[in-house]
Amino acid sequence: MEANFWLILGIQTFAFILGGIRIYTDMKIKLREHDLRLKTLEKKEDETVEQFKEIMQALNEIKLELKDKADRL
Repeated sequence: MEANFWLILGIQTFAFILGGIRIYTDMKIKLREHDLRLKTLEKKEDETVEQFKEIMQALNEIKLELKDKADRL
């Protein structure tokens, strides 16, 4: 009877350790995926900011051109 107890305890301990390793590995993979997604979003955001700056610069140039035309009239 005592041998069965130790066998069951050993199996449960082994299963618990394997479960812990699996949870750790899965969480590490998910964190890497989130990091990659975040980097992708940051890259897209940087591109959007750059496009916005270009649009603002073009609008300012148009504004100056219209101001010059208005001054001539």
